[in-house]
Amino acid sequence: MKESTKDYYQTSITRAINYIENNINEPLRLDKIANIAHLSSYHFHRLFKAFTNSTLSAYITRIRLEKAAILLKSTTQSIATIGYQCGFNQPESFSRAFSSYFNLSPSDFRDKQKTINENKKKTFIKSNHDHQTMLISSPAIINIKPIPIAYIRHNGPYEQVGETWKKLITWGYKNWKLGLKISMYGISHDSPEITAEEHIRYDACIGIRKSFTPKGEVGFKLIEGGTYAVFEHQGPYSELNSIYDYIYSVWILEENKRLAHKPAFEQYMNSPQRTKPECLKTKIFIPLN
Repeated sequence: MKESTKDYYQTSITRAINYIENNINEPLRLDKIANIAHLSSYHFHRLFKAFTNSTLSAYITRIRLEKAAILLKSTTQSIATIGYQCGFNQPESFSRAFSSYFNLSPSDFRDKQKTINENKKKTFIKSNHDHQTMLISSPAIINIKPIPIAYIRHNGPYEQVGETWKKLITWGYKNWKLGLKISMYGISHDSPEITAEEHIRYDACIGIRKSFTPKGEVGFKLIEGGTYAVFEHQGPYSELNSIYDYIYSVWILEENKRLAHKPAFEQYMNSPQRTKPECLKTKIFIPLN
């Protein structure tokens, strides 16, 4: 396959994935998705599998069920409401699909996650973990405007995103998309406790000033605006998982906050190439209703 042809199809699949993830609660018909991708429905299935190593149906089902698992874990919404928000019109069909995928019914999964969260909270309290000991600030509640970004999707363990960042930064310089100061963001779509490592989705993102036509694996979208709780952390990126555990197991429950249905994201305030790990500064944006 010529590189230009590969770029064309990659652009199409990236467009389709972005549409699926933004409309996961809606009916997702093959002909509509293929049309969004500017591809023939006759060939879309094979091309989607070639680029994602998954059938379209399996991809949509996995994204829906893993989103449902996150909502069961982090909200008090009814199981029927969560199923509907994740694209299941009937509670029975949601329960069957969820039980088949996770080997637990939605209610049993929620009970298990509640126990896990309570145990994590006890551990944090017992260890006297708080904002100061974890080197995170008390959060500021702010409203932000949408942020235009260029991004490359990384699929796999978070620890392996380095090459994706190199490709994105190189693209930015070659295409004159970066100013003197680079705004770097990361969008983590999945929880490692729910999603298998090979399926974890992470978007390496750079803020851009000028619009562009997406090409190949570099996509364009907006980080959604709205209300966010913003924590500031200083320390190695390897500590971020514990920070998220604290935020979701302690802070959200103690402060009685309701999460909005969009992903959290991070802003990286200094360069890991020029900064010691203990001096890295990260802003963590938690979306709130």
